[in-house]
Amino acid sequence: MKPVKVDTKIWRGLVKEFKEKAAEIEERLGFNVFSHKTVLSRLADLGFHLQNTAAETLEEYRTQHPIFDEIITCRSYRTAVSRYGMNWLDNYLEDGDLMYASWKVTGAETGRMACSKPPLQQVPVRNEELGMDRYRTAFISAHPKGSMLVSDVSMQEPRITAYASQDENLLAAAKSGEDIHQYVTDQLSGALKKKVSRKLGKDVNLGMVYGLSPYGLARNVGISEDEARELMGIYFNRFPGVVSWAAWTKNRALSKGFVDAAKRHAGRVLDALDQIDPPREAPIVGIEPPEIYSLKHDYLDLVPEREEEIARRVEQVWLLDEFLLRSEQFNNLHVAILGGSSDRKDNFSRKIKFHPHCHQRAEGLAADGLPIGTNATVELLRSCGYDVELLDTGCCGMAGTFGYEAEHYELSMKVGELKLFPALRTPSQPPPNPQVHVKVSRENFQADLGEVPLRSGAEGVIVSTGAACRMQIRQGTGINPIHPVVLIANFIKEHTNQKDLQGPHHPAQRRARGV
Repeated sequence: MKPVKVDTKIWRGLVKEFKEKAAEIEERLGFNVFSHKTVLSRLADLGFHLQNTAAETLEEYRTQHPIFDEIITCRSYRTAVSRYGMNWLDNYLEDGDLMYASWKVTGAETGRMACSKPPLQQVPVRNEELGMDRYRTAFISAHPKGSMLVSDVSMQEPRITAYASQDENLLAAAKSGEDIHQYVTDQLSGALKKKVSRKLGKDVNLGMVYGLSPYGLARNVGISEDEARELMGIYFNRFPGVVSWAAWTKNRALSKGFVDAAKRHAGRVLDALDQIDPPREAPIVGIEPPEIYSLKHDYLDLVPEREEEIARRVEQVWLLDEFLLRSEQFNNLHVAILGGSSDRKDNFSRKIKFHPHCHQRAEGLAADGLPIGTNATVELLRSCGYDVELLDTGCCGMAGTFGYEAEHYELSMKVGELKLFPALRTPSQPPPNPQVHVKVSRENFQADLGEVPLRSGAEGVIVSTGAACRMQIRQGTGINPIHPVVLIANFIKEHTNQKDLQGPHHPAQRRARGV
């Protein structure tokens, strides 16, 4: 790419200024601000006994004594001089004060553009109070009397988040052309009954997607952890689709071996649950087996220091299938429907082929003696009159995120061809070409929700509890499978009025929360 020109006079002036300011502060303090031992000793003399002098630790005490602000400020100046000093000019400038950076279109972990040699995106753009933002003014047009054009994609992350999560509220804001960050800000303001700045709304909006904890959000925006928890609770309630999608996405980190990331994610989920249900009494209900069973079985290994809390939570963790089987109101409802007449019962003898998620297959016995895992789904469908064939088809081949990756696609499809695909495909259907990827359209997702006509397999409707399993079946057979809960919902809607479901024991009245 073309080079950018640097105004070396401005750059050198900033280096000189920051170097002098750092020296003034250190002379006033009387010690080296980067000396861990000395800083701890001086703080101890003032009654502050810290374990370390890391930036985040000092930041916690910043308002408690002026010395903390002085140390942090001095370190900022010295870091700027070291990182963006004369050596930076010597290493990266070429003839004519031109600089040629190496750009990568998707170089950052978040998918953003990045560059190296030098990493221009790390040049300070904020910290106006210390004047660090002035570094950016040193980049000028290489053409005499030319101008620098700065452009950016408008609200890229929230727009992608709205599409990926399919959250109704965020999607509506994105489609209307509204400022999404302002929309989130207005939601927070309305719930708090006081005006919230757009910057705070933006920080909350992005922070929730990237998995900030209450501590992290509080530190970033300068509020208390209690205030951060309140904001997160409002966001969770206003945008449940975003929260569910983020949880599902991050939970895949465990299947990829990113244990540290999984530990952080587990901690954030537990924090979020405490926001929604502080007494830790509400049922936690979901429809995606790996999400529910990860919380039920893996969290204790990931965050053992929260053993007591997790033990209390997992007593109330259910797949929706398991939860409905234990619902007195639901059981009374479907018994009444099926007992109404033999004709009505015959209407629900439609053949169902059920491919369960592997996590379901691995579930053992429940303490209450009622079915869980695969058995719960089969029992629930049969109790509603469906003729269920439980398929012994092993793994679909997707294996978490394995089959999503281009280099594993062919192998993933071969695994599906071992048992699953032949069991579902009609005799006239040929095996797919593993080199041709089937397009995943909006219709696929609508079919997942039972919103478009279903294309049946060899003998009846295909159902599967795993989102990845359903995608694999579409890719390998062209059949649109659905989640079994869709059949249960259709069963209820066709034979009851919504008011019939509203009772003191109905799940909707028992504060069940999906994760």
